Amino acid sequence: MSLFAELDVLGKDLRYSGRQWRKTPGFAAVAVLTLAGWLRRIAGVVAVGSLTVNGQASGVVTLRPHQLPSLSIGAGDITAAVLGAAA
Repeated sequence: MSLFAELDVLGKDLRYSGRQWRKTPGFAAVAVLTLAGWLRRIAGVVAVGSLTVNGQASGVVTLRPHQLPSLSIGAGDITAAVLGAAA
């Protein structure tokens, strides 16, 4: 089928669904509220996931200082190292 034929079928389907929903407004309200709730939940999950990924990516890009070992050496350690004796 061509694109125009597909769009024509889509338009007919939408008009038919609109007519059916007007006949049963209670069902239409419940269906819309249900879909809205699910879309809100899905959007929330996607938002949390994107924030998590964004936080991890920014943590990789940000330069963090490296943890260096303590370089303080006591006088006894230097003497032991020079003389070769265990302190």
